[in-house]
Amino acid sequence: MLFLLGLGWNFAYAGGSSLLSDQLSAPERAKAQGFNDLALGLSSTVGSFGSGVVFAATGFPTLALVGAAVAVVPLTLALWWQLSRRRLVTT
Repeated sequence: MLFLLGLGWNFAYAGGSSLLSDQLSAPERAKAQGFNDLALGLSSTVGSFGSGVVFAATGFPTLALVGAAVAVVPLTLALWWQLSRRRLVTT
């Protein structure tokens, strides 16, 4: 199961990096990709340490609820963005 998680992570990371570099000009590309890698590394570090603290303090059920709550935020934003885009296209 962890293999599939890692495989999906790598596909998403490679695809996202490719989309990012396609949308930028050559002078912007290196800085933007560097910043993206920095933000990804920092968020991974904060998530790893934070999940360790939550797990040690309260256990796995609370960690699962916190993870689900954190996952709902980008999902909600993505759905809102898609719906607003559809409204702009249809009008």
